[in-house]
Amino acid sequence: FEKDGVGSSNLEHVFESTLNRIGHMVAILDDWYSPVYLTRIWTIFEQFTAIKLGNVKVTMVLPKEQNHGLIEQIREGEDGIRHVTQCLCKFQSKHATAFSPEDEENVKRLIRSTIGFREVDRRIEQFMLAWVSHVVQEYMKSLMIYVSGGDNNSQFFKSERVGNAEAKPEDYHHEAARAASDVSDPKSSGEVLLDVFSL
Repeated sequence: FEKDGVGSSNLEHVFESTLNRIGHMVAILDDWYSPVYLTRIWTIFEQFTAIKLGNVKVTMVLPKEQNHGLIEQIREGEDGIRHVTQCLCKFQSKHATAFSPEDEENVKRLIRSTIGFREVDRRIEQFMLAWVSHVVQEYMKSLMIYVSGGDNNSQFFKSERVGNAEAKPEDYHHEAARAASDVSDPKSSGEVLLDVFSL
């Protein structure tokens, strides 16, 4: 949307109709500690729209090296998990930018006139916390399998798949601990590897 000339004059309808039609959104993060994705008003708004609709599957994708780094942080225990969550929740939609200053102002005007920046931030923060919760739970599951001798070749334990996930944001007001309530088998996708979970 940002660079293809679609513009932002009718963005709410465009986002909702497109996401409803496709039913699936991919969020590509360049890293976990300061993702550009959370500094752009277009991507913040599309994430919020997917959450609001509630019937759109969201795939979170990290590059493989960043995925490994995320798992290394989780291996640090409480301090590492706290660091990850703080990094992913430090964004503020009111400070996000766009390629076009006009688009930036139009998107922000829509947010201000409807739900407000604080609520947008809150809903996306809940989603990010749910994602981290899922990553931690899946890592602990794989660790238990590994130490019990159940699967010494566990790809989860090798940190290949844990950090990338799909979520179907059906109910974001519930606690993030429910994030991994419906986990399916992982599947690969090129350079990145994905898991599936539903909220």
